[in-house]
Amino acid sequence: MARIFICIFFLVILSACSTNQSYIESPQKGDIYIFEEAGIFFPMKVDSVFENTLYLVNSKFVFADAIPKKSEILDEEFDRSFFLIYEKEEIQRLFNEGKIIEVYR
Repeated sequence: MARIFICIFFLVILSACSTNQSYIESPQKGDIYIFEEAGIFFPMKVDSVFENTLYLVNSKFVFADAIPKKSEILDEEFDRSFFLIYEKEEIQRLFNEGKIIEVYR
């Protein structure tokens, strides 16, 4: 019984990783990236995608000690007065390095 639980656990983890990877490879307006640094989680939302460039906005809030659920990140809590500009390759690199740990669509 324990083996079945372990197998199911790993399948769920692998499924989440492949979903995150596909979202990173094909970003869309409204995607939320959860960046992590030293146990602090920073949501950033894709405002627009133009060719190989992504325009993101920061959340006004950070989360400590736990990855926020999608329902905890409200649209009005993003600061649209300032945009961060990333190339798709940079987002992929940050994901591969474990700096982006979750993607919500």
